[in-house]
Amino acid sequence: MQNKFIKNFIFIIISLILLSFKGNNDFTLIKTIEGTFDFINVDNLGNLYIINDNKITKYDNNGNLLYNYVSPIDGDITLADVSNSMKILLFYKDFARIKYLDNALSVKGNYIALQDLSLDLASMACSSYENSVWVFDPISYQLYRINEYLQITQTSGNVIQLTGHTINPTFMAEYDNTLYISDKETGILIFDRYGGYIKTYPFKNINNFQFYDNKIIYNCGDTLKSLDLKQNDVSQLILPDKQCISAKVSLNRLFVMNKDKVNIYQTNWSK
Repeated sequence: MQNKFIKNFIFIIISLILLSFKGNNDFTLIKTIEGTFDFINVDNLGNLYIINDNKITKYDNNGNLLYNYVSPIDGDITLADVSNSMKILLFYKDFARIKYLDNALSVKGNYIALQDLSLDLASMACSSYENSVWVFDPISYQLYRINEYLQITQTSGNVIQLTGHTINPTFMAEYDNTLYISDKETGILIFDRYGGYIKTYPFKNINNFQFYDNKIIYNCGDTLKSLDLKQNDVSQLILPDKQCISAKVSLNRLFVMNKDKVNIYQTNWSK
């Protein structure tokens, strides 16, 4: 009798977790953008950004073209941080360079040459609070926080010694003054505003992720997963595209990148 009660209780808990990703899987395709792309991102206003080689293109949430920016002399774009839609960060790994764009994708200020800080082999970078940036250096295995005056204000110490893992970041982003780094073999590593290691979520094989409504959202194939940062509950939603490479959400929109197109869906998942 007790075992049956336990089994029923576990079933109810699992069901509630799976249902906590609101919506009834009701998707309406509103636009398809044809092409082969590297990755996509969305800002907090629901605008879509498509990145391919050295070009970034901005669309509204209905897929209408707004702006684009291309710079052949900088190499390919490694990461586009659109967490601040008025100050978009572009990181170019091959040239150890960081550029900023405004909301119309026009260059904003001077670029940051990381070689001037002896970080010419930096493999990942993202925006930080107070007009700063985080940079990961695979030579020293440290995180460096650089302020707007190009001064290093924080360092993490050796990440291998802190975490016990050798990492190769595929993506990093700051949220609520906390830094999150994705490594395919280890998971999502979390550091505080000073570069101090906090913990690791063991979610592997993640290329990139996003933050939405105090959740980390990422896709594993055709399944969109959501980690509630307060409750530590993981919920999921089956996507309409079985060949999904990357998926992003914003308001009542779902953006799905396949190998030859990006589909934009209207959905009620977030209501």
